[in-house]
Order: sequence, then structure tokens, then C-alpha cells
Amino acid sequence: MQRTRLSTLIESISNQFGRWLYNPWRRLSLVIIGLLFGNFFGIAIS
Repeated sequence: MQRTRLSTLIESISNQFGRWLYNPWRRLSLVIIGLLFGNFFGIAIS
């Protein structure tokens, strides 16, 4: 795939997000928030 500005931007953002998630507390908090939102949407839809 060619290196365009968009692909470079997406790659740099994903790398920054990956480095941000390297902290285990941040990763755990995002997992908990995801589970709570998933539970909320599952209950709200049904």
C-alpha cells in the first residue's frame, strides 16, 4: 500500500493510542467502561 498522508496519519494515531494503552490501569478502565456500555445498550435495546 502506498504511503499517503492519510495512511501516515492513521498509523501515527494508532501508535500513539497503543502507547497510551500500555498503562495497565488505562487498559483496565477502558475494558470496564466498554463492558458497562455494552450492558447498558444490551438492556436498552431489548
